[in-house]
Amino acid sequence: MAEGRGRKVRRRIAGAAADAISERGLGGASMREVAERSGVSKSLIHYYFRGKEELLAEVVSALEDEVDDFWRRAVQDEDDPFERFVADVQALCDLYFDRPKFWELLLELFVASRRNPKLKPAAKRLIGRLVSELRMEAEATAGKLPVPSPIPARDAATMVAALMYGLGLMHLVDGRDPVPALRAFVLTSLMAAGLTYVLAGQEPPLDRLFALAQEFPRNRS
Repeated sequence: MAEGRGRKVRRRIAGAAADAISERGLGGASMREVAERSGVSKSLIHYYFRGKEELLAEVVSALEDEVDDFWRRAVQDEDDPFERFVADVQALCDLYFDRPKFWELLLELFVASRRNPKLKPAAKRLIGRLVSELRMEAEATAGKLPVPSPIPARDAATMVAALMYGLGLMHLVDGRDPVPALRAFVLTSLMAAGLTYVLAGQEPPLDRLFALAQEFPRNRS
C-alpha cells in the first residue's frame, strides 16, 4: 500500500516537473515551483529525487514509457510488414505534432547530460532503449522479406534513431515540417524492400509499395 502511494507521489512530482521544465527549461525551473505545482513539500521532493537533474531523467523516462505505449498501440494490429512499417513511421509523424513536450524534455536531458556526467547514463539508456526497440522492429520486418536485408538490423535501427532525433530537434528549434523527410524515408525504405524481391528472383509488388508511399501521411493534412 505504501509502495503504491509512493509511486503515485513520484508520478505527481514528475508530471509537475515536466510542465515546469518544458516551460522554463532545466535552469529556469525551481524545486519550489515543482512543489507548488505538485502540491507536495520541497522536502518530500528531495526525499524522492536528489536534484533537478535526477528529476529530469525520471520525467523523460516516464514520458518515453508513455510514448512506447502510444507507439505499440499504433502498430499492434498490423501483421503485414509493409503496412506495419508505414504505421511505425505514421506513429513517429504523429509524435512530432501530438507530443511536443516529449521533444522539449528530451532536448533538455541531452544538453544537460553534456554538462553533468551524472545525467549521461540516463541519456545513454534512453538512446540504447530506442535503438534496441527499433532493431527488434527491423528484425521482425526483415524476417518476412524474400531475402535478408543487406543492412544489419542494428545499423538500420541506429539510422532511424538518428533520423528521429534529428527531425525532432529541427521541428522543435525552427518549426521545420518533418513530413517531407519522413515521406522520402518511407519511399526509400519501401523501394529497398522491393529490391529484396528482385534479389530473390521474384516480381516486386511495386504498385502496392508506391501506393503505400503516396498514402503517407495518413489522417494529417
